This record gives sequence, structure tokens and C-alpha cells, in this order.
Amino acid sequence: MDVGGGPGSVVALGDSITDGERSTPDAGRRWPDVLAGRLRGQRVVPRYGVLNGGVSANRVLADGYPGDGVTTVQSGVSALHRLERDVFAQTGVRTVVILEGVNDLLAGAPAGALIDGLRTIADRARERGLRVLAATILPCAGHARCPAAVDTERRAVNAWIRATGGFDGVLDFDAVVRDPARPERMLPAYDSGDHLHPEDAGMAALGNSVDLRLL
Repeated sequence: MDVGGGPGSVVALGDSITDGERSTPDAGRRWPDVLAGRLRGQRVVPRYGVLNGGVSANRVLADGYPGDGVTTVQSGVSALHRLERDVFAQTGVRTVVILEGVNDLLAGAPAGALIDGLRTIADRARERGLRVLAATILPCAGHARCPAAVDTERRAVNAWIRATGGFDGVLDFDAVVRDPARPERMLPAYDSGDHLHPEDAGMAALGNSVDLRLL
């Protein structure tokens, strides 16, 4: 449903975590759903619409699908290559929230390359007059493809997100769900069991942590 004439929309640009993998199916418990519910129930800021731009297995840098022909690959084109379609072309968009990068790191991308990609997304969105919020990458230790070397790269990206000042705001999702005793891991209460995707309680924690005034 495409609705115009309202206060505008927020696009959540992400991967399977934003798409809701491992949350209860068809129950509206993904973190963007939680955020949308909070916006509907308050009067502090306008009641922006929330558009879920999550694509499972999506990456910032690499295309899983070349954009032509038939394929069984579901990860789609990269975040860099789908910005026009999934963000800029959406009705009333005013803010984009970026929660991407873990799949790039799991596939071996270095922190520097991922940082360059995230910076490019922010620059292109700002050229369109959009606000850009960056979410830190969630911990993934315990997942089969997330050894200590990947966590080192993840921490480097998160440190850059927090310190760069290159965004209009930062959502520290890593701090929300990590285990204080083992910060490379997600809290067991939020872990769906695969050590990569939050379950319903973790999704709620993410959605409830967003400072609505940043939107």
C-alpha cells in the first residue's frame, strides 16, 4: 500500500535481521514493526510510516543477483545498487536507517571496504536531502562463519560508526543486544539460537531502543 500526504516515511535498509529472520513469522515482531508501533502510539514526533527494506543475506558491497534473468539466489543486488529502488523511489521518504554489513564481514570483506560502502550510502542519501542513521553491527560469535577475526573487523566498523560523525545519528544496536560478559556474543535471552539473528525479544529490544527524535 502506497500512502501519500502524511508526515513522511522511514526506510529500514538491511539484511535478514531487518527482514525478520528467526522472529515469529507473520506476527509483526520484526524490529521495524516494533518501531512502527511505537510511532503510532506517541505524539512526541510525527507518526512516520516505516518501510521494511530488509533482504535476507543482502550485502552492502556484493551483488547476489546480477539483476537480469532467473536465479535462485535470494540475497538480491547490493545495498549500494538498490538504493534508488528501495529508498529514494519510496513515497515520502525522509530518513534511512542502515543496518547492514554482517554478511559482507562473514564473506571475508575487510572493515575498510565496508566502511567505504557505508560512507557512500550516507553520501548518496544526503545528496537526496535524506537523514541518515547508522546502526552498529550485531555480535555474531558462536555462528559457524563468525570467528574471532570477523569479530575484530566488526568492532572496527562499529567504532567508525560511533566516532565518525558521518551520520545524522547512530543507533547502537550492538550495545543493546550484546552480552556484557562476552561482548562478542549476543545475550542468550535475545539469541534465536543461531548466534546471528535475534528472536522476538531481541527484535523488541532493538525496536524499543530507537530514539524517535532522531528520525
